[in-house]
Amino acid sequence: MSYKNPFAGRFETPDEKKEYVLNLFSSIPSHYDKMNRVMSLGLDMSWRRKSIRLAGFKKDGLLLDLATGSGDMLLAAQKYLPEAKFAGLDFCKPLMKLAQEKLNGRFNNFSANWIQGDAHYLPFENNSFDGAFTAFALRNVTSVKDVFSELFRVIRPGGKVVSLEMVKQNNPLLRKLFSFYFNRIIPNMGRWFTSYPDAYSYLPLSIENFYTADELSELITSTGWRNVQHKALMFQNVAIHFGEKQEGE
Repeated sequence: MSYKNPFAGRFETPDEKKEYVLNLFSSIPSHYDKMNRVMSLGLDMSWRRKSIRLAGFKKDGLLLDLATGSGDMLLAAQKYLPEAKFAGLDFCKPLMKLAQEKLNGRFNNFSANWIQGDAHYLPFENNSFDGAFTAFALRNVTSVKDVFSELFRVIRPGGKVVSLEMVKQNNPLLRKLFSFYFNRIIPNMGRWFTSYPDAYSYLPLSIENFYTADELSELITSTGWRNVQHKALMFQNVAIHFGEKQEGE
C-alpha cells in the first residue's frame, strides 16, 4: 500500500505514518468518544457488541484487545463475557489512560492488564491468548498483514479473531454518497468539536487507501486464519471480519 499519495504532507513512509498516527491520536483523547458516536451516527457501540457476539469467544478465556483506544471494545466484551480476562494493548498512552479511567472500578469482576506496545510486534509468547478483537485500528497500521500474522502467532489453536473496521466501498453510488459524508461533513464536524481537525480530514483518506471487505478477507486468510467471513454494516461502508485458528496450527 503506497504512502506517497494522497497522504503527501502527512507522511510518505511507514515509519512516518506511525509517527503521524501516534501524534494524531495523542492529540484528541478528550474528543475521541464523542466523534466516534457522531461519525457512526450513534451506532458504533452496537457494532462493537455485534462483533463480540459474532466472534464466538470462549466465555472464560483470556482475550486481547488490540489497539484498545479508549476501551469501548472492552466495554462491549465485558457485557457478553463477564467471566473472561482481558489485556488491552495500544501504542498511544493518552488514549490507553482514558480506557483505564473509563473501565477501572466500573465492574466488580472486571480486570485487565494494560500494555503499551506495537501491534506489529506483540510482546507476547506464542499461543498466549484464547482470542483477540480490534476496532477501527487497521487503517492506521503500516502493515495489516503483519498485524494479523502477529495475532495468529499469539492466539492458541481453536482461538478466534474479530475486527470491526471502515472499508473501501464497492458500490459506485454509495461510494459517492459516503465520500461526500466523510470528505465534507466529518471534517467540518472535526473543526466544530475538536481543536485538532486534521484528524478528521485524515479519516476519509485512510478509508479510500484501505481495502474493500473482500480484499481484507483474502488478506486475513493469507496469514493463516481459517473460515474467515465478514458481515457488512452501514451500507457496506463498515465490516466485521472474523475467523479462527484451527487446531494443530
